[in-house]
Formats: sequence, C-alpha cells, structure tokens
Amino acid sequence: MRIWQTIRHNKLFAAIYIFGTALALASTTVAVVVLNSMIAPVYPEYDRLSSAFIQRLSMELPEGGNMGYSMSYDLVRDHMYTLRNARKVSAYMEPWESAYASRSDGGLDFPVKIKYTDPAFFDVYSFRFLAGKRYSDAEFESGMPVAVVGEKTAREAFGAGDAEQYIGKDIRVNFTDYRVVGVVKESTPAQTDSYAGVYVPYTSKQDYDQAVNGIPWIGQLKLVTVTDSLDALQAEIAELEARFNASHEGYQVHFFGQPVSHAVKTFRPGIQDTEFRLSGVFLVFALVIMALLIIPSLNLSGIISGHMESRMAEMGLRKSFGATRVRLLREVLRENLWLTFLGGIVGYFFAYMMLKAGVADLFMSYGVATDFTNEMIFSPVVFLSVFLICAVLNTLSGLLPVYRSLGRPVVESLNEK
Repeated sequence: MRIWQTIRHNKLFAAIYIFGTALALASTTVAVVVLNSMIAPVYPEYDRLSSAFIQRLSMELPEGGNMGYSMSYDLVRDHMYTLRNARKVSAYMEPWESAYASRSDGGLDFPVKIKYTDPAFFDVYSFRFLAGKRYSDAEFESGMPVAVVGEKTAREAFGAGDAEQYIGKDIRVNFTDYRVVGVVKESTPAQTDSYAGVYVPYTSKQDYDQAVNGIPWIGQLKLVTVTDSLDALQAEIAELEARFNASHEGYQVHFFGQPVSHAVKTFRPGIQDTEFRLSGVFLVFALVIMALLIIPSLNLSGIISGHMESRMAEMGLRKSFGATRVRLLREVLRENLWLTFLGGIVGYFFAYMMLKAGVADLFMSYGVATDFTNEMIFSPVVFLSVFLICAVLNTLSGLLPVYRSLGRPVVESLNEK
C-alpha cells in the first residue's frame, strides 16, 4: 500500500503527522467520553433516555418564606407510587452524613456510599446480580435490616471470595447491622443516580416517614421514574401541584417543572432555573471540540503544505502521464486519512491513559466523577465519534493545501527539486 511507502520514505513527516493527530484526537476523545458518560445509557442506567426525576420541591409557608427540601413519605405513598404516566417509579434517599462500614476481620472501618431505596429501585436500574436477589416487598414493608451490596464493597468488608459466600452475612454500616441478601456488579461514582456500595430499605431508617418540621409534603425522599411521555408526566405533576395549592391555605408547593429528564437533571444548575436549555450545554461542548480540532488542523495544514512542496516533481511527472488532478487529490487525501487513522489509534490510547489518570477533573464543574469504566470509554458511540473526528480532521487539514499544490502547471511542478 502507498501509505506504507509514504511512511517509509517520509518518516519525519509521518511521525509529526501521527503524533499531532494523536494529541488532538486524545483531547477530543476525552471530551466525547465525558459527555457520553453523562447522558448515554450505561450500566446500570440503561433507561437514561426515558428516565425522569423529582429531586427537590419548594414550599411557601403561611408565616412567610419558603423551604426547599425533598418529598415526604406521605406524598410518595399517596401520589407518586400511583402516577399514571410512569411505567416504573422508585423513591430513595441519600443520607447527609458520611457512612462507614466495618470489616469482618476487625480492621479499620472504610468509607462507603449507602443509599436507602425501595425494591423498585432495582427495576428502574438494571443491576446484574452476582448472587442472591433484591430485598422483597415484605422485607421492605417490615423495615427489615437487609442489604444489597456491591461486589467491591463486599470484598472489602468480608475479604476475597465468591459472591455466593457473602449472602447471609452481616455488614455493619454506621453501627447498624444489615443482613446481605444480594450482591450486584458494582457501578462507579460516575453513575451518580444509581451508585452505592450498600443499598438498604429506606423503611429501615427510623425517621423515613417523618415530615420535616411537620410541614406537609416536605421530607427526605427523591423520585426516579421511567416514562414513555415526559410531557404527560410533567402535566400530571402540575395538576397535582395545582390541587394541593388550591386545598392548603397558606402553603404553596412548587415543583419547578419537574420531573425532568436525566440530561436536564445532570446539567441544570438548580431546580429553580426553569429557563435552562440543554442546547446551551451542547453548544459549549461543540465549541470545545471545534477548538480542539481547528487549532491542530491549522498546524497539520502547514505541515502538509510543506510536504506537498517536496512532492511537486512526483506529482508533475504523474500528471504528465495522464493522472488527473481529481485522482491525485483523492490519493493524497487517502494517504492523509490513513495517517489520521493511525494517529486516531494512538490518540485513543492516549485518551484512555488520560481518563484513567483523572484528566477529566477539568469537567468536575458539571459534577462528573472521573472513575470511567471500559464500557464508557470503548462504547460504539465514542468509536463512531472518533472515526468521524478522524474524517473531519483529515478534510480540514489536507484539502486546501493539497488542492492548491496540485493546481500548479505540469512544467512548473517538474521544475521543482
């Protein structure tokens, strides 16, 4: 193939081209992976595109002022669990205080993420059970101290072993013992909605059904649903909001357009920002990617232009034997595309190392954790995006200098040394 001849005869040009392309594509790939990990379906959040969330609400008080909090158990039980426009509904709470789990060998306690959920949480999120099963409806209703734990957390608490060996053991979290009934493949903190090391029934928490300061509908529970029509679900919640405000003198509840999609929940800075538009976020990412592409494209364009100057005699000779400008243009661009593709492979490796090294901390303003799984990094969406980036970079950097060089008269090209 001519690409290997080009590399063999132009080692410096090929090395600079491949390395320059790799750096550009590595930084671009990091941006694509970060965005993809935030909004694309990944384990165990495979229903992200149809998920809708209610995180907080605001209550205006009779004496003036307002209180922003999550939902009470009464609100969830009486209204949210029976939503007509939601296929799946789950309520959960996350403690404010830090949680620590004890090791069975008597070693030092280790920090753990605990999430208080209902059994439907494991319907909304597609966890893969390695052993056991979720806690039952009866265990939930009874407030039994049972737990589903992640495999990594189980190994840290009980030591290395098969997942089946952990079933029936007690794991102590913040001085409370929970009997392990299931072990799941653990996700990463990048899945902020579903991630935890330990999942327990929220009914096992003593104050789960207490309204904050006795205020109706104000409590500790958040809601995640799966719906076929977000608009219909939002209209249903708006109707519920209107009924409450009409029947409770002095109290006025505001859901601020919730429930909202996974993408809006991820990027919106606050629930009261009802004018928020996702297009602004995507525009920022698009501008970042364009900057990451255009700057190296200009550099590569100069390198290609210089390289084409050295090949003028070759091109003039081939044109004298009948090769058309279109044919030569196609061949040179194909060579550049292969070099870009090789640079893309190297750049993908660089991106993998950068992501594992925590370079994505630059994106923490959006609350993104930097523990990316291979599923996120090597997803088909990312592969296709990088391939498209390769094609765009090749076109941007090579088309103009190659076309101008091939437009020279044959005699002038043959006189080049």
